[in-house]
Amino acid sequence: MMKRKVIAPVAAVVAGACVAGGGLVKYDDWRNEHKITVGNPVTLTGGTAAGGQSWTLQAGVERNRFLRHQERLCLSLMAGRRQTGGGCEYDARPSGSFWDFSQGPGSSFFLLGPVPANATSVRIVYPHRVDRTVTTRPLPALHGVPTGRYFVIDADPTGSIAADGDGAGRGDWWTVTPLDSSGHAVPFTVF
Repeated sequence: MMKRKVIAPVAAVVAGACVAGGGLVKYDDWRNEHKITVGNPVTLTGGTAAGGQSWTLQAGVERNRFLRHQERLCLSLMAGRRQTGGGCEYDARPSGSFWDFSQGPGSSFFLLGPVPANATSVRIVYPHRVDRTVTTRPLPALHGVPTGRYFVIDADPTGSIAADGDGAGRGDWWTVTPLDSSGHAVPFTVF
């Protein structure tokens, strides 16, 4: 079974600038040798958090000249025009993480991220709470990004977990296990 401690939160700004002006922005000028750009975002899903504040999850592709034009997935949790969570770089490097745990609108805290194409659900575990299984959805076709799926959940809509004050930090105890349609754990794919 694959479990991964979630590092909270994955920075919204990775290796320079993943976002600008509160959201994913398209830049057309590639003359600057040292530049990170993000394509136009695609809205994946949205909803309303506790307190009636709306949120959306957007996907985009970051093209990073520092990494030899590597293209990688960016997921942005948006509350209005402000990014409250997400990031670019979902992998096992120390600066990255497989998933993101970030504050959403109001007292909510979201757990989100990409999973392999054969992961139809994820099991989310937090100590002393009821385990949850969340259905995943397909990622849109994004240039340079592996085919995959994603999940998003308002994991703490009332702020009760954050209020527990266990001293470990809001994301330090979450584990996420991607599962196939038979309920078996599947290995993670770098996005």
